[in-house]
Amino acid sequence: MALLDVVQWDNKPGEVINRFEEGAIALGSQLIVKEGQEAVFFKNGQALDSFGPGRHTLTTGNVPILEKLVNLPFGGKTPFPAEVYYINKTEIPNLKWGTKQPMQLLDPVYHIPVPIRAFGSYSIRLTEIRSFLITAIGTWQAFTTDAIGTALRDQLIIPGIQDLVAEFMIKQDITILKLPAYYDEIGAACKVKLTGDFASYGIELIRLAVESINIPDDDENVKRLKKALADKAEMNIMGDDYKTKRTFDTMEKAASNEGMAGGM
Repeated sequence: MALLDVVQWDNKPGEVINRFEEGAIALGSQLIVKEGQEAVFFKNGQALDSFGPGRHTLTTGNVPILEKLVNLPFGGKTPFPAEVYYINKTEIPNLKWGTKQPMQLLDPVYHIPVPIRAFGSYSIRLTEIRSFLITAIGTWQAFTTDAIGTALRDQLIIPGIQDLVAEFMIKQDITILKLPAYYDEIGAACKVKLTGDFASYGIELIRLAVESINIPDDDENVKRLKKALADKAEMNIMGDDYKTKRTFDTMEKAASNEGMAGGM
């Protein structure tokens, strides 16, 4: 593998992190860090020195922590003995989240468990680079943008969304079938709830939106829930006439059953 003399990252929209493996860069190489980026050196799971925007020459003199950890030979194109991670520090918009499996929620009005799936988007900015990298690399083992997005979705967003939707329905005293009317309120509440969790990983949660909540029409509990809502709507429209209609329906059904019994 040829050693790199110039190291830089032309990040695309939505990209969070880029990794240059240990041994891919030569000592004496030019490290170019663009505006909105930061380059951090890692060795044995430890965050070392970092570089902000500008052109930097990689020598032991400007990576003092690394010089204390390893014995570096001099001269020639010696492989740089550390990983280099580029981090995008600008706002990263339009990251997507969604539930892989349905979430089972109990309808607080009719007390019927219903499976739902939720989808949306969010925007972040990395603020504490070392905290973020230590978690992403050490805990999550996430070295790509997709892997980081998966970790954020599975460990922060989905559990937070599930708990908050349940709390929201109870507080508003609404049924699951009415959730689509509250996307904006649910998204804003989720952002407030999750801001501290994201901050603990060195990430600012700028925006979080709920874009759809899907409820399967073929689920038996959903059918029961829709029937209960239809019955309630009919009762509200007809008032006292609804009770009369239900009485006649019951009497008619009973008479029908008696007729069937007599025939037999």
